[in-house]
Amino acid sequence: MADILAKAGSQLLMVTIVGLLLGSGLPVVFSLGMRALTAGRPTSMEGHEVAGRANPLALSIAILCFAIVVAAVLFGIAVIIWGKRLLG
Repeated sequence: MADILAKAGSQLLMVTIVGLLLGSGLPVVFSLGMRALTAGRPTSMEGHEVAGRANPLALSIAILCFAIVVAAVLFGIAVIIWGKRLLG
């Protein structure tokens, strides 16, 4: 009985960790990408953005963040569709 409870507890902990990473981690990565898009843009004296290109480093960070989010979403869809074949 204790063995069953230990296995259930470890599985529950694993599901909780994955849920936290995907449930709050992906929105954080997406928001970091959005923040990076606005970093380094020229602003006027009033604080409004002026037309101009973003900082190349910030733009590459934003693209990386968006790529991570897209890859996670596509992996999730693949697991839903082909879960048994992918994960055994």
